[in-house]
Amino acid sequence: KPGKGCGIYETRSSDCRTFYCGWMADRSFDDSWRPDRAKFIMTEEPGTGRMFIACDSKFPGAWRREPFYARLRSFLTAPGMERAQIVVQTGRKITLLVRGGEFDLGEFNKGDRIDVSYATDGTISARKVPGPETQARSA
Repeated sequence: KPGKGCGIYETRSSDCRTFYCGWMADRSFDDSWRPDRAKFIMTEEPGTGRMFIACDSKFPGAWRREPFYARLRSFLTAPGMERAQIVVQTGRKITLLVRGGEFDLGEFNKGDRIDVSYATDGTISARKVPGPETQARSA
């Protein structure tokens, strides 16, 4: 529940019981990173190498507070992480963090995806690629 945490903790489904968010999976995060305190949940997006952060809609800027923001940015500048990406979702709004900066990609619909390009001169560009549902709405 936005602003309140999980309302079905004791009766949650097996999928929820076996799910480990970033705070649970990585013991280097202290209790301030616990989702009900941080007001966001971290996961890894399977198959992409992207970290995914879903913010509580009542606290859309929670990920920008310290100590969170500095630590998130540090993931992008660590050796070997030149192409690391962090996707932050607040409602339907998506922000992409990469080593070279941030991209506000706007609102996403089901099927939309992120396209990131890395140029040989070191510049990075990112854009939203509309999915079939978005394309059908605009036709």
